[in-house]
Amino acid sequence: YEANGECVIPEIISDNLTLSKECSPYVAQGDVVVDSNVTLTIEPGVEIRMAEHGNMFIYGNLQAHGTESERILFTLNPEYSGSEWGALCFMNNSSTSDLSYATVKNASKGPDPVRQSAAISGFFSDLQLDHLIIDSIFQNPILGRYSDITLTNSFLHSDITGDLINVKYGHARIENCEFQGNVHPDADAIDYDDVEDGVIRNCKIHSFYGLNCDAIDIGENAVNIAIDSLIIYNITDKGISVGQQSSATIRNCTFLNCNLGLGLK
Repeated sequence: YEANGECVIPEIISDNLTLSKECSPYVAQGDVVVDSNVTLTIEPGVEIRMAEHGNMFIYGNLQAHGTESERILFTLNPEYSGSEWGALCFMNNSSTSDLSYATVKNASKGPDPVRQSAAISGFFSDLQLDHLIIDSIFQNPILGRYSDITLTNSFLHSDITGDLINVKYGHARIENCEFQGNVHPDADAIDYDDVEDGVIRNCKIHSFYGLNCDAIDIGENAVNIAIDSLIIYNITDKGISVGQQSSATIRNCTFLNCNLGLGLK
């Protein structure tokens, strides 16, 4: 056997582990599981090459902190060019996970169609997401269920039908982000359902050209949502839709070339 310069990520991470730039790129040979109360730390400049349809299940804690000049990359192993990998699945995390200055490419979803149907999926988890780029993926970018999600300074885009970020039964704060749509129907940028005290602030949302596409869909039973300082343009349906039994305060927003600026149900 001849060394190829790649390091292999253990299938089960049961003790605290740091992935360093010196050993990058790292290769996952299948699914990777981070056990409860275990921290996986990823240093700036590290590239993670995931296996075809492989997932990373984080039950413990992920601390992945890149920098502006040395981003962290989660992508498909080039051996499987033309295919896809699964998702980063945060499940019942023992503490808050942080992911910053990271790029996610070629991802799809996890095996659970309800809890893991996005490239980054949180179930009963607290996630701090900052300066992310999620693009060139095969499913929705971010999903939260019974979770507390903060998304800041990030760019999200996909080429499929669905929501760029969908949060239900939890809390969410989105600030200083850009959401770019596509030409497919029933694609929303932001979807909140049963979210309390949510925030959407200082964002640009644009280019949703398919039928029945909203920039922001505040669904049912979302309470006290603060929406402030948005630029929303080129939307085929509503700039902001506020659903039944939901409440929102909307300030300082600009709507351009939307079928309807604001819809209250």
